[in-house]
Amino acid sequence: GRAIPTLGLVITGFTVEHRSVPLGESMSSIQKVAQAEVRDEQTGQVIALKAGELSLTDELSAVLTTDDDVESPRELRTGEEFSSADYTYRVERLQLEPPSVDLTQIDSDSSAPVRVSLSTKASSHPLSAESAD
Repeated sequence: GRAIPTLGLVITGFTVEHRSVPLGESMSSIQKVAQAEVRDEQTGQVIALKAGELSLTDELSAVLTTDDDVESPRELRTGEEFSSADYTYRVERLQLEPPSVDLTQIDSDSSAPVRVSLSTKASSHPLSAESAD
């Protein structure tokens, strides 16, 4: 029942169990493994988190940073906005493969909005096709 306001989560359950954990190809070890169930206060979705396991969500987000912003880096989702210098940027679209984000740049002097696309040269996503080999 403990709330974590900065993350928008409520812990709904927590356990520690002894489990067999693989150690390479043919060995395993019995170790204590923690599991927490958390509820997203915004969506109501309950998510199980296990120590040592990657947990992915259905919603994409982008971590963006700017040179002139003391709040950088920031994590943003589609529809969210941030300001930097004389501009406000709205996240219009996020794409996982290849990783990219489309932004609308809105000038403070009311000139026409400008569409900006950002992308990376190579995917650093842990489940990308390149790392699946």
